Amino acid sequence: RDEEHLSGMEISLERLTDAMEDILDEADFAKEREMVFHNQSRSMAQASVYWPILHLSVLAITGVTMANHIVRFFKTHHII
Repeated sequence: RDEEHLSGMEISLERLTDAMEDILDEADFAKEREMVFHNQSRSMAQASVYWPILHLSVLAITGVTMANHIVRFFKTHHII
């Protein structure tokens, strides 16, 4: 009877150990996913900082170019 009880306890202990290992593996996987998500978030935040600067630069260059073309057009047609 003691051997059966001890054997049952050993089986329970082995099940608990396996469950604990599964939980730890899942926690490690979740940690890796969180690190990937964090890196992606930082990358997107960095890109969102530079995008408006690039956008405004393109708009400014386009505006200056268009203004120069309009002035040149008016001058060639003797409107101003």
